[in-house]
Amino acid sequence: AYSCSGTVCGIQSSEPITSKIQSLRESTSCTLENSLVEAIRPGSSSNPRNVKNVETVFPRSKFHKLFPKKNAAYTYIIFLKAVGKYPAICSSLKLCPKILANMFGHIQQETAGLFYLEEINKSPYCAKNQPWLRSAYPCVPGKMYYGRGAKQLSWNYNYGAFSRAMFGDAMVLLKEPELVATTWLNFAATMWFFVTPQPPKPSMLQVLDGSWVPNAHDTTSNLEPGFGATTMIINGAIECGGFNQQAQNRANYYTDYAQKMGVDISGEKLLCNDMQQFSESGSAGLLALYWAPESNCQLVTWQTAYNALLEGDYNKCKGLPSSCNSTAPSPSPGPVPSPSPVPTPSPVPSPAPAPAPSSSGELCVSEPNGFYPHETDCQKYYQCGHGTPYEYSCANGLLWNDAIKNCDWAANVECTSGSSPSPSPVPSPAPMPTPVPVPSPAPAPAPTPAPVPSPVPVPSPIPSPVSSSCSGTICGESSSEPITSDIQSLRDSTSCTLANSQVETIRPGSASNPKNVKNVEAVFPESKFNAFSP
Repeated sequence: AYSCSGTVCGIQSSEPITSKIQSLRESTSCTLENSLVEAIRPGSSSNPRNVKNVETVFPRSKFHKLFPKKNAAYTYIIFLKAVGKYPAICSSLKLCPKILANMFGHIQQETAGLFYLEEINKSPYCAKNQPWLRSAYPCVPGKMYYGRGAKQLSWNYNYGAFSRAMFGDAMVLLKEPELVATTWLNFAATMWFFVTPQPPKPSMLQVLDGSWVPNAHDTTSNLEPGFGATTMIINGAIECGGFNQQAQNRANYYTDYAQKMGVDISGEKLLCNDMQQFSESGSAGLLALYWAPESNCQLVTWQTAYNALLEGDYNKCKGLPSSCNSTAPSPSPGPVPSPSPVPTPSPVPSPAPAPAPSSSGELCVSEPNGFYPHETDCQKYYQCGHGTPYEYSCANGLLWNDAIKNCDWAANVECTSGSSPSPSPVPSPAPMPTPVPVPSPAPAPAPTPAPVPSPVPVPSPIPSPVSSSCSGTICGESSSEPITSDIQSLRDSTSCTLANSQVETIRPGSASNPKNVKNVEAVFPESKFNAFSP
């Protein structure tokens, strides 16, 4: 058990926090005692008020209806317990449908409707560009901090900060990040991120409940309450400031869920294409929320390892024994079903990062969490984390396609780097890779303070021209092998092929086309093909 697992709601702090931070704790990120969380059951009369509000507007039947393809690890009871852990979520019955619709719009993008437990494009997501970051949230050898859970929590500092909020110890989830996928934390991480302000960004909840009030600088940056601002909070460095299909997808999903939840979103700003980043000059950026060891543990506006929203962090900053009042055990609310296997990933980059060479120049300047092509090798690329580039290599047979920001079949890439590898032959088109949903490198894909990169669709392979002297079983040719007459007949009636030289002469309307092609042209001419697929 951990002696300090979050800031329990309603308990007066012994730390020298301001009344504003005490109020912020109560209205955003304070938590319910674990013993009360463990008692939450669907329909129970003892459930906390916010859980009852959720049950009223989002009963179990609707949960199953809206997420019919969800992974078995995402259950209604652990969804309710995750909500119950953070009483600020749906504390208002009137606002609850809007909060859930917003949450579900992002969940749909990140996990394809709770289908995915883990990001498909797995990368280490280990940020260590600042000394305090390396000290507070050290990456554990052999562990990777890619997107997991309904929110697709990413990066070591998010795993560490969430772990401290839940357990009072960053190392719990830094050592076992897989718990965010395989236990009730798959929903709890979503709720933590939703309620937690991370200056200069407000929390997503503050955007929705009206407690974030834009100042003049925010207004000049086109930041205003609405779904678009929550996209900026999640993934602004990647998806905002111009048209982005992933941001558009989020808005489309939100619109759909809002309709299903009965939420009027007319007039709401849904996109972030014209928004600039939240900054220290904005209203949320002016909040002194961190204890700074370099300033005798005074509250400061810049980020440190010690957050004033967490009871006990002040004493940690001072090197004193913990002042936490909560002694509840770490939460383990109910067994979670063994998760169904994560789908076999499509060809993805090999996660073997290395610091970029000093000649990397302008890498990560315009997009500090973006992707960049390698200068000399088309099979390599850079992924930036907080402005630091890390080098990766695509799998054999794939090259980096900067247009889609993903590894792609070599036939789809025009390699212009100084020296490119000789890629392996392009795979034949079967089996076709499963497309990655447009959730999250999530998914894929960012600071939250990092965005969670969203995976981009993996392209279908393009078949190479067949030049082999043995390319299938040609129809009508007798075999020299000792096959039975049944197998010879089966070959001719099912899987035998036309000679490639004849395939290459096929043209719409040609008199020499094979009989089956003419049959297709008779019932499905080119005009109908174009009408079906405009």
